[in-house]
Amino acid sequence: MAQDQCLPSYVLITPARNEEEFIEKTLESVTRQTHLPLKWVIVNDGSTDGTASCIEPYLPKYEWIELVNLPVRRERNFAAKVHAFNAGQEKVKDLNYEIIGNLDSDVSLASDHFEFLLNRFKEDHRLGVAGTVFREESGYNSETDSLEGQLHVSGQCQLFRRQCFADVGGYFANKPGASIGSQSRLPGCKVGEPDRFAKNHSFITGT
Repeated sequence: MAQDQCLPSYVLITPARNEEEFIEKTLESVTRQTHLPLKWVIVNDGSTDGTASCIEPYLPKYEWIELVNLPVRRERNFAAKVHAFNAGQEKVKDLNYEIIGNLDSDVSLASDHFEFLLNRFKEDHRLGVAGTVFREESGYNSETDSLEGQLHVSGQCQLFRRQCFADVGGYFANKPGASIGSQSRLPGCKVGEPDRFAKNHSFITGT
């Protein structure tokens, strides 16, 4: 499928830990995108289930997918997720891309999800971070059931302009949660409000 060469180039990083039940739908969602990433690094963060086995069949078919296996660890917290993300980011540091995405391993996306968001970056050069609202299979909707749903870009699928992400120092690791240097204070960059970008491009998460 021909890709729009005018859209910003992007890479994706997916930390995954014990996601055997859900990661297949994420793999299918990304490989069916109308605009594919330069590289998608999936970091198997010490999974003790069949997460890696789910990913491995995709590697020969899609050269732009890379699997990184980290050692098994006992502790599970958001700080560890940041370390996994950073391990993935190390793999793309020498690539020439404009947008970097953090994608969870249990989401389903419309086939034009990233094309849709990349067009927003193309249209607004001040846009630093963008995403959409999301729905859970349980029925939860971040647009209507969360006070931050229309003001905060969900951590399950975030796209950042590369320079803005670098300017705030990326994600900060702490055990209660992982945060980026406050989305509201991205220097010189604008945060896209998810409700403005949602339309039919919300995504579904399995957990």
